[in-house]
Amino acid sequence: MADVSNHFTRNPRRRQAGVCSAVLLLFSLIFFREQLFTGKSLYWGDIGLYFVPMLDHLHRSVADGRVPLWNPWILCGAPYVGNPQTWPLYPGSLLFAIMDTHRALGWDIALHAWLAGVGMYLLARRTMRVGWAPAMLAAMTFMFGGHFVSKEQFPNMLQAETYVPWMLYFTDRVLTALRRRDALAMGAVFGLQLLAAHAQIALLTIYLVLMYCAYRIPSLRPWTRPRVLRLACLAVLIVAIAVCLDAGQLLPTVELYQNAWRQTLTFKNVNRFYLPFSQLGNFVAPNLHGHPMDGNFTAVGNFWETCAYVGVLPLLAALGAAALAWRRRAIKPSRFWTVIFVLGVWMATGRDGHLYHLAYKALPGFKSFHDPARCLLWASMALSLLSAVGLEIATGFVRKKRWGGVKTPVWAALAVLAVVFVDLARFGGGIYPVAAPSAMAATGVVSMDIRLDPAIQARQARIMAPDGGRVWQRFTSVKSYRQDLPEYGGLWRETLSPNLAMELGVADAAGYEPETRRDTEMVAGRTVAALKPGAGPREHAHAATYAGAMGVRYIITDREHPPDGAIPGLRTLAMVLTPPFASHPEEGEGYEHLSINTRWLPRCRLAGGIVSASSRDAILMTMQGLNGRAGFIDLHQDTVIVGPVPPNYSRPAVTPVPGLHDIDPEHVSVSVTTDGPAVLVLADTLHQGWTATLDGRPVPIRSADGFLRAVLLPSAGEHHVQFAYQPASFQTGLYLSLLAVSFLTASMVYIVRTRAIFPAKAAGKAVMDCE
Repeated sequence: MADVSNHFTRNPRRRQAGVCSAVLLLFSLIFFREQLFTGKSLYWGDIGLYFVPMLDHLHRSVADGRVPLWNPWILCGAPYVGNPQTWPLYPGSLLFAIMDTHRALGWDIALHAWLAGVGMYLLARRTMRVGWAPAMLAAMTFMFGGHFVSKEQFPNMLQAETYVPWMLYFTDRVLTALRRRDALAMGAVFGLQLLAAHAQIALLTIYLVLMYCAYRIPSLRPWTRPRVLRLACLAVLIVAIAVCLDAGQLLPTVELYQNAWRQTLTFKNVNRFYLPFSQLGNFVAPNLHGHPMDGNFTAVGNFWETCAYVGVLPLLAALGAAALAWRRRAIKPSRFWTVIFVLGVWMATGRDGHLYHLAYKALPGFKSFHDPARCLLWASMALSLLSAVGLEIATGFVRKKRWGGVKTPVWAALAVLAVVFVDLARFGGGIYPVAAPSAMAATGVVSMDIRLDPAIQARQARIMAPDGGRVWQRFTSVKSYRQDLPEYGGLWRETLSPNLAMELGVADAAGYEPETRRDTEMVAGRTVAALKPGAGPREHAHAATYAGAMGVRYIITDREHPPDGAIPGLRTLAMVLTPPFASHPEEGEGYEHLSINTRWLPRCRLAGGIVSASSRDAILMTMQGLNGRAGFIDLHQDTVIVGPVPPNYSRPAVTPVPGLHDIDPEHVSVSVTTDGPAVLVLADTLHQGWTATLDGRPVPIRSADGFLRAVLLPSAGEHHVQFAYQPASFQTGLYLSLLAVSFLTASMVYIVRTRAIFPAKAAGKAVMDCE
């Protein structure tokens, strides 16, 4: 036992790996110091509009000791577990249990950058056969390069990219040794990448792993039948471990997709952000077309998708390695990674390069995602590893020529690493603006009036902000990150669009989600469209009524004229003027209007008139008013219920139910007294997993007004209705996830005990594993 311990502690490669990992951690803390130690955080773009509000909900839930299954704040309620861009079951979520959202987000980014660097270091040492200094160059080029750090505003994308080097590292170990423990480790890594919640990066990783296998397998001959069968079994084990680990998130996601509004992505839609030929110099000249931080960005698309800066030294080293890759004595993996670099850049050019269009037509998965520029992940991986080979060749040349003393190559390599880190920190450290959360708080008249409304405080009312596109253009221009108004943050938050109301604890009947239910999109999404200035008179005539049926009491718009002049049922209460931004004056002044909806219905109510419909006809009947058809149903008085309802359940008018109590997002309690049979309507989304009890007895939940919930109250008297969200898909998935974790833990204990019982055998294998 002592001999094994001494072997591991004295192994120089392991010791180097430990020291280099510690140095990379220190570099990561320095690189992200502003987010970690100054109280400032990222706010511009998707991270402020979407991720911070969503992570606020995660923070509140895990701080209370709950897994957030349901998000009650947007779209009249939507699944949180199962959302393809949230990660409640990912281990990094624990940070949000012990820190506030902004601080946890900074640490999440910094720690994942470090983890990505360690993975790249191990991959370079194992597959490229380079020393510790070149491997450090590969690690820093990847973890601090423009492609990786520009994904700060997409935390789930950055998390998923963290595991790409680890996937390739364990792929090589599985292929060369065919050991179960390596397959278990690779399955765990793949499962973590899936839990990190970015399906597109997982897809790109799968294709990269398959290409690496196609390159590596022929060099590991002979492939006898037993070896082939063992490799196939290990592949099945990897996939099984990954799927089971992710099952708690995966099964609810599949359930959501079965009912989701599926947009057909044409190639024009897919080719949203790509790398134009004019921006191929981004690897060394990222500011050639200006920089949004300076307010002078002029290139096509946006800055962050095509960002690929690595600096002059890593690029020169990589180009040198690529140029020498085809010589007889060259490091053979250099050829493979040279091809991958070319392939990644070529794919990133999208329609200009035509190769991505071929992938869109021929390869599974590419039709489901936007933005060919994200294939720069392959190029970033390849360039990082090639830079390590280039530095290895350079230091070997210096050593061979005996220039200087014995330590000259080491000092030269350290100088290169220092210059590279300073250069990347200079670029990446200021790639996005940061601000104190207090500077981005909504404290104006709009948010104040809404939060003081008793109906909002009682959770009986919602808001709707239909001008999200206009808000995005004015406050998050891709040409400039720096706005010239000192009150910019507060004015932006006052728009409450698209998901900003979540931070205030105000529910929104609209909002943004990457995947929404089909019925929700048809009713809520169509209502948002009817409230826009470009809608026709017929849509305007009924828009307030439809919004009111969803519990919408306030409409917040950003347009020149108040909406009540065109939309009946709205009355403007306040207007806030936003001066034009100097960075993009073409947008002009902004006029934020707060309007009250006089056709508002409480979120919890007893239905008035009842219109029964089949499940197929319910949506069509509900949508007649918004479609401008004659004979529409007035949702201010009547409710469309799926299934037969006896006539005596109808009432003369809608009756508010004040006994509403939101115990937590997954449990809602209602106390109501009726004078006869009635239909209780709760204006929340009906999704699989919601159950109801009436006076302690299970009852079915009916669909109301297209996608809301309703329960039949068959008799007069006092009733207690309990709604609970307990999706079987999550319970089954969580069971499989816990089973996978238990299996991995037991396997790890078994491996450790085996190495302790057979120290000589373990010590013999350690030489192969000491990366």
